[in-house]
Amino acid sequence: MHRFIIIITIMLCGLGAKSAELWPFSEVNNRLVLSVNGGYHFDSGVAVMGFGATIKGFHITIGGVGSCKLPDGVEPSGKNTASAMVQLGYQIPVVKQFRFIPVIGTAAVGKIIYDKEGEEFREEDEKPKTRLKMKYRFDYGIHFVFNHRALIVNAAVTRYTVFGGIGIQF
Repeated sequence: MHRFIIIITIMLCGLGAKSAELWPFSEVNNRLVLSVNGGYHFDSGVAVMGFGATIKGFHITIGGVGSCKLPDGVEPSGKNTASAMVQLGYQIPVVKQFRFIPVIGTAAVGKIIYDKEGEEFREEDEKPKTRLKMKYRFDYGIHFVFNHRALIVNAAVTRYTVFGGIGIQF
């Protein structure tokens, strides 16, 4: 299904373009792109938030949510989960306004574990210790990037995540 979407998108973008405008690697990949992203991790239903950067065509996305430290007043529960992702790829511009980025990386989900050991020896105001237990998996997918002047909009689908974002191109 993913391949079909990619092929159709490339064909639609290429229909209105002259052959000289196709594949503008030198023009598009000499720019810096910064973006913020938000989305969803399929395995756990946990949100994914992150940042993306494309420099000279090389792309990195880093993100996740969750922490071992709970805010004051929040009690531990079985629903305290976390996610993380790192993706690397290279941008392939079809035309100036549309490009795609095949990526590989890792995606993780986990739970915040609360250590109840030694609870009777803790001071009254001392918080229970926590640790993060994550399960990392190999992830792969594709990002689609559309731009208008300096504004970019991106959407990504990988094996374990789906997300979108906005950014700026310098």
